[in-house]
Order: sequence, then C-alpha cells, then structure tokens
Amino acid sequence: MFLKTHKTGSSTVQNILFRFLEKKNLSLVISKDDSFHLGHPNNFSVDFVRQYSKGQKFDMMANHMRFYFPEVSKLMHHDTFYFSIIRNPVSVMESVFIYCNSDTEVFKGAKDLNEFMKSPWSYYKLNYTKNYYARNFIWFDFGLNHNRADDEDYFVAAVSQIESTFNLILINEYFEESMILLKEALCWSMDDVTYFVLNKRSKASTWNLTQETISRIKEWNSLDWKLYLHFNKTFWQRIEDTIGLERMKIQVQLLKSKIQKLRNTCLEEPDAVEPSNVKNRFFLPHQPNKVKILGYNLRSGLDNIMKKQCQQMIYSEHYYSILLYAKQFSNASALNQINKYNKDILAIKKKNEQKEN
Repeated sequence: MFLKTHKTGSSTVQNILFRFLEKKNLSLVISKDDSFHLGHPNNFSVDFVRQYSKGQKFDMMANHMRFYFPEVSKLMHHDTFYFSIIRNPVSVMESVFIYCNSDTEVFKGAKDLNEFMKSPWSYYKLNYTKNYYARNFIWFDFGLNHNRADDEDYFVAAVSQIESTFNLILINEYFEESMILLKEALCWSMDDVTYFVLNKRSKASTWNLTQETISRIKEWNSLDWKLYLHFNKTFWQRIEDTIGLERMKIQVQLLKSKIQKLRNTCLEEPDAVEPSNVKNRFFLPHQPNKVKILGYNLRSGLDNIMKKQCQQMIYSEHYYSILLYAKQFSNASALNQINKYNKDILAIKKKNEQKEN
C-alpha cells in the first residue's frame, strides 16, 4: 500500500508500482468516479472504491488519497507493506504554489510565494476548503490535522502513529537510495525499481525563493518540517542498520547505470522535453494551469517487447490508471474513458502548438 503524497515525486514511484502490478497481474484499488484520486481531500473510505464488496481484498493501492487506516485496512491483506514518500516542505510548497496559485482561493491575491509568506495569515483562512494546499500538506495527506497547533506531545504521538502503521518512509531528495531501500524491503530486483522521472516541470515553471521566504516556509509548515527532519534521520539510520553506506553507494551506482542504459535505448532525446515537443499525444503529461510539464519521446525502431517496456515507463499517471482500469474491468465505460482521455490530450497538444506559433 503506497500513500501517494502530493508534490513529492510520488508519480514516479507510482509508475514503478503500476509496472510491477501489470507484470504480476495484481489487483488495484480504483476509484469508482473515474478519477485517479481516491476521494481526496476526504478521509479515505471504501465507499470511494469501484466494485468493492465487503470482505474483498486488493493487492495494491497507489493513487492519491487522504490516509485513514480503519478504512484502508478493510481492503488490504493482513501482511500488506505500507509505505510513502515525503519531501522537503519548502520544495513542496513552492511546487504547490506554482500548480495552484491561479485557481485556489487561499493563494489568490499573492503575486508570488515570497509575497504570500511575508504575511500568510492575510491570505490563509481556516474556512477555505482547500487551505491544506498552503500549510502542512504532507501532514494532511497522512490524515492528520494540518491546522493543529505544533506542540511536542501532539507531534510525538502523531509520528508514533505513522511509524506503527508504515513500514517505510522514502525521501524524495534521496530518490535512488529510496528505491534501493524499497527493493530490499520488497525483495524485488534492480530492474523492478528503474524509472524515468515523471511530472518534471520546465525551468520556466519554477520560483526563486529568498532565504527569508525559505525560513518562513519551514516555520509556517512546522509540522511538515519536523516530520521531514524526523524521517530523514530514520531513513539514514535504516540504511546503516540494513544495507550499510558503502553497499548503498554501490547499489545506487548500479541503479543509475541501468537507468542510463534504458534512457539510451528508449529515448530519442537525452532528457525530458518541453510539452510542445512531445510528438506522441499519448505520452503528453497533464498540463495544469500555466505550468509546463516535461515529457518524453521514444526512439523509433524498438522491438515490440522493448517498445512496451519503454512506453510503460513514460505513461502519465492518468493514462496508466485508465489502462489498468480497462484491463481490470474490461467494459465499455473503461474504453470510453480511454477515448475521452485521447481526445483531451489531442486538444491540449493543439492548444500548446497554437501558443508556440
């Protein structure tokens, strides 16, 4: 069970899981409303799940949700491995602001994140329905109260709750090391945790933050910041206790080598490209608001087996979710979703091309 947190590199992890699920023909918890979210921002409930019957168990959960263990546990086998990924809250908030500033009430009126952080209470209201975007977003995704006062007893109790439920917390800033830890914990092969970074923004879609803003973000998101520091520490302690730092370095180099080999085999360009340069609309990531999300072009001439593997590695979250939905349920509704997605992607690509011209 993967708690897919927001703005943490979780889409890349999800792609790894989806590929493993497809290879092993495992079952996935899928939303009943054709969304790739499982009821977020509401606490997760089995009522959000497509074709669920009481007592039914699934092999994997990997879509966005707000964690609520009593309901999640109804769907999972007793020996399920629970894990998630977190990221420096400064980076999370910068990313959230870029994605959401134009259509989220809490950010409206602030010209940039530096201005917002000078006086956050001038913009932030407790009654705003999506205020979790602007404060302790990771804390919120774990099902905790993002507006709760930061006192030590509460924090310790909350972290203890997370640690008693989750077997592993990955760290975005140490992504290769995280994949090695995941591989070791699940007894997977190195090939199982290869990846191409997904949902990467173009340089034009990033903000430069002042040091003063960075300090204010840490203070404003104090629960997320303390959570990040805590699990950063336990992350490295786990490496020392299980793998060892020297072996980890060797494993990371092996992983990087495998990824580079796949890049050389699969990709036409050495890195992700601007959305307007993505040739195949099926590989164009979702383009929210004014944000430009980079995508990939595949090499031509790949044999069928290699072509399928390369395609799977660059599928967007939405498209891959729909494909797995169609495979799991094999009905007209699923096929209609794929057709609708293809039309939407084509419309977005044409719109981007018009802007470029």
